[in-house]
Amino acid sequence: MSESTVTDTFPFGIEVVYARLTSTVATKDLTAALLEMHQPAVVTVDDWGDQQWAEILLPTDGRAQSLSVEVDTPTLQWRPRPLTALVGAIARQLETDVVWGEDVYDGAGSAAPASDPRLLPGRAESIAWFSKLDAPELFGIVAGAVGRPLAWAKVHGGCVVSESVDPQSTLDSGAWLVESEVMMWTSGTARGAGMFFRQEPYVHLWRGKPLIVDPSEPWHRDAAGLTVAEYSVPLPAHDEHEVWVQRFGLDADRAERLRILFRQQEPTSQSLTLLTEILGIGPTVAEVAEGVTHISELDEFMIVEPATKWQAFRKSMRSGRGKPAGTRWRRFRTTYPRWSMAVVVSVMIFAVGFVTANAIAGDYWGMLLPSLVVAVWSRELFTHRAGT
Repeated sequence: MSESTVTDTFPFGIEVVYARLTSTVATKDLTAALLEMHQPAVVTVDDWGDQQWAEILLPTDGRAQSLSVEVDTPTLQWRPRPLTALVGAIARQLETDVVWGEDVYDGAGSAAPASDPRLLPGRAESIAWFSKLDAPELFGIVAGAVGRPLAWAKVHGGCVVSESVDPQSTLDSGAWLVESEVMMWTSGTARGAGMFFRQEPYVHLWRGKPLIVDPSEPWHRDAAGLTVAEYSVPLPAHDEHEVWVQRFGLDADRAERLRILFRQQEPTSQSLTLLTEILGIGPTVAEVAEGVTHISELDEFMIVEPATKWQAFRKSMRSGRGKPAGTRWRRFRTTYPRWSMAVVVSVMIFAVGFVTANAIAGDYWGMLLPSLVVAVWSRELFTHRAGT
């Protein structure tokens, strides 16, 4: 689609741009500039300490061209133009910084890479996730997927994991999906939480009420029969609270509290704490995500270095975690050899079946822990048969 091409079909591309708000550049100035450019957008304002940034969601053609609208036509027509030109124009007209990707456009409309991408608006400032797996050695595999060490600490019912070098990259990596109950993060005043259920990630965001910028006429509809406003209304969330209710087995009272919490658009410092209370996982993960508690203050705090699956397995065996041949097991195996063999074989069959099911489903991360179980109990099977 060239810059001069006009279409009556919206291809559903979205790009995110951030504009710095100042004492001379308010939200109304930004929306006025977008209306003058005939540019539809959804604007949400976030506080970042002593700064305010407006997040601008723009419709695009999926190929780095924003879609403005034709206003002197009987129907809704979309006109593409290079996104770089639009971002530069916004920066020049408002004389403020505008961020797209990792480039910052100054008041003159000139672009330059950000000196430190981690400080760009919209990026996660802190993260923490809770896991029921009490085995820090195995989190070396997760650290390997992230590409940097992770902070680990023991909490009631499991552990909490975090990292402070580049929280956004860890969030984007999806490594937390390997072994977590729930992930939480902060981004300015925004708050977010995510979990994994039935091979799908589900995410909820508290961002504040969005402002729809609509330069079209009320009767303008495109080939699909939709208006700009209808395209701009948030789609049904991928985080419907019923899914969370199923995942965490919430009763009617907690399910209702979760529904109310998810309907609240404005984020607060208590949003994540309330979520942990409803899910029944304790407040510590929220406190770490909020920065109220540093993970190093928790019990058995340690830094987990990146490791391969084999390295993690060897560390687990050396630490005694996952090793079935403890004193009680040896006594049971000696006293009831046939029953103990039946236990070993049953565990092996179950674990192999679990690995196979995850392999068929394409969930290769889900194969990790059952694969370790197979390895550990295979060793036990051989030592059992050898009579050791």
